[in-house]
Amino acid sequence: MIESFFEQNVTDANEASKKKRQAVLRVFSIISLVMGILLIFMAYMMFMGGQVPEDASIWVALIPIFIDLFFAAVFIFFYFWIKRAKNHTLLEYDYTFVSGSLRIAKVINHLKRKPLIAIECSDIEAMDKVSEESFLRYDTMKGIKKVVATPNTESEDLYYIFCKKGGENTLLIVEPQPELVVMIRRSARMLRRK
Repeated sequence: MIESFFEQNVTDANEASKKKRQAVLRVFSIISLVMGILLIFMAYMMFMGGQVPEDASIWVALIPIFIDLFFAAVFIFFYFWIKRAKNHTLLEYDYTFVSGSLRIAKVINHLKRKPLIAIECSDIEAMDKVSEESFLRYDTMKGIKKVVATPNTESEDLYYIFCKKGGENTLLIVEPQPELVVMIRRSARMLRRK
């Protein structure tokens, strides 16, 4: 069998707007962190310099401190939540085809690369454009694992690949270049004949 190799990087068509969104989220995450630290500092100052009135119990004097600590925890939680949302705003996908095997990795924020799925072309049972009617048959199947491997879900160049991966029906949505489509189809036909 002839060795074949192809690599493709699928970037987000709205990358500029996503970068603006990242900048806004960065500002909000910094504000959340500063507010959380400020509230912890205020709670510390109240605890160290607080005077308990003679007619009140110690628990009554601690209520404002607990309230500050609660809101500090909320702001710090928002800091980490917003930071995670910011880091997952900009997604790319790398497709690597090597002699009958398609490997897809998710690239988060141009930095972190996570393997998403690897399939053998011999396991592919169907492949066509998402705009075709045959896609609905697979999309509405019960118990199917759906893997979307493109940031451009509204693109007209989307393809679906239906295969059995580890005994599980898998529907993969990809945005391959025409050369990759040809290589996958050719390899799937050759491997099925064996």
